[in-house]
Amino acid sequence: MLKAFIARRRAWLARLIGRIRGDRGLVMVTVVEERPQHPRGNRLYVTANGGKASFAVMRCPCGCGDSLNLRFVGSRRPIWTLKSLDGPATLRPSIWRTSGCQSHFFLTDGEIIWCRHDAFAADELSDS
Repeated sequence: MLKAFIARRRAWLARLIGRIRGDRGLVMVTVVEERPQHPRGNRLYVTANGGKASFAVMRCPCGCGDSLNLRFVGSRRPIWTLKSLDGPATLRPSIWRTSGCQSHFFLTDGEIIWCRHDAFAADELSDS
């Protein structure tokens, strides 16, 4: 838990420094033939068949360094939808890691939008 907290704070500080320097740090789609073993930050590597996305991999934006594997086809859930094979990445639904760092975020127009779980917990406590 502490490791994930520290990783999120480090990622937040890196984003803040990037914004101060004018670097928006958008996650961009990169179409590849094979998913890389060690993806670079700010890239969503997508494999495609016939112009349709099949699978993708990206580095977790929290700073933990884990690779996130995503699928766009098949019957096993979750299945994500990718807006475009070009430019800034937009994925639906959100990405919510249930192990490791437990990150939960949306990827919209290349920007990471973090979900705040403490806000949900506070709402639940106030209802009881």
